[in-house]
Amino acid sequence: MRELKRVLAGALLIAACARQAPPPGGPPRFTPPKLLSTFPDSGVAPCDFRGAAEFRFDEVTSEGTTANFGYGTGDLERLVVLSPDTTVPTVEWHRDRITVRPRGGWRPNRTYRVELLPGLMDLRQNISKTGQTIAFTTCGPRPTRALSGRAIDWTSARAVPAALIEAFHLPDSARYRTVADSTGRFRLAELPDGAYLVVATVDQNRDHKRGPTEAWDSVRVDAARDTVGEIWTFPRDTLPPKILDAARQDSQSIAVTFTRPIDPRLHLDTASIRVGLILPTDTANIGPVEAYPKAMYDSLHRATTPRTPKQDSAARRDSLSSDSTARASRPRRLAPGARPPPPDDPPLQKRPSLGSVVVIRTRGLVQLGKSYFVELTGVRTAGGITGAVRRRFDTPKPPTAADSAKSRADSAKAKVKTDLLKADSIKRIKPDSLNPIKPP
Repeated sequence: MRELKRVLAGALLIAACARQAPPPGGPPRFTPPKLLSTFPDSGVAPCDFRGAAEFRFDEVTSEGTTANFGYGTGDLERLVVLSPDTTVPTVEWHRDRITVRPRGGWRPNRTYRVELLPGLMDLRQNISKTGQTIAFTTCGPRPTRALSGRAIDWTSARAVPAALIEAFHLPDSARYRTVADSTGRFRLAELPDGAYLVVATVDQNRDHKRGPTEAWDSVRVDAARDTVGEIWTFPRDTLPPKILDAARQDSQSIAVTFTRPIDPRLHLDTASIRVGLILPTDTANIGPVEAYPKAMYDSLHRATTPRTPKQDSAARRDSLSSDSTARASRPRRLAPGARPPPPDDPPLQKRPSLGSVVVIRTRGLVQLGKSYFVELTGVRTAGGITGAVRRRFDTPKPPTAADSAKSRADSAKAKVKTDLLKADSIKRIKPDSLNPIKPP
């Protein structure tokens, strides 16, 4: 009997331990961690400062799922940007505190910025949407300079979210970094006085470094100006341009596609272009006239090129479609409690479109089913690299009578199928719906 009582008591104890209970410490929290204090907080640190910069919060934060071993891949390491030191800092988690220090130690007479980016979480997965910054000078005057601007992707003419911003202090080349917000805007505050070279980079892998293939551009800001303005980034290359593809655009133009964006103001005349028809024993020049980037070519020749009746009907359809789109884009009344859509935020500057296609206009006809070659000299990329290129290409074969007959047969089959579908839909309609009963 005593043994049975012991077994029952043990079972009840196990059941009591297995029951889920709400976590201690009060009701669940739905707000992200709140910053209570930072260290150092006075803006000036001792010359022999050897401690750690510290962020203290009002609750326990999350260390993340990836450990911080100094490679820059840890969850907390990705949230910390230390300037002007460019190495991965030592980031340590202490429950409700996060400490940061450079691996080589703090140096005297230098201004430091320790930025904690948005994204810090607590144990309940509440994510902070704002960042925090500690700025101080080791044994020197307190920094007061601020730089603000916006990063724009020239290829798409849109803002660059989370762009890497680097401000090089020109007297000593100290590099201060930050990350732009979701609209491409940035603000670097509490910097030492002087002129700066500000560089914006499309940080594709989010490693807070400028990669060799990432788009970027720079703007110089003198000591009397705080507004950087818009920085239009674009891909750079140290090699001359290369042709990716060439194809017949119409009977008197050839589209040449390059591996890199081309200078949007490029203009090549007859002295820089050769277009030839490849014959069995020789080549024949078909008389190239000029070459422009595609956006500029379309704007120059759209109005002068006569249109066919089919193109006119397509233009009318496009006009009707644009009218319907304009009507659909008119502001509508929102439902009670609904949030309005975010406003359009285009760049302030107007720049020509940046692309990688150059169109060659020819005097002779570009025939179907033939082989051609193009030679261009003086082609200039958007980064300013100039070179000469050559490419051979084949135009598509002209349609045959069999292709035309097949096309007519396919259209006839499609019409028969449409008629059958209409007849089937009519059969499915109930007789009462076809002959409605009139009320007496």
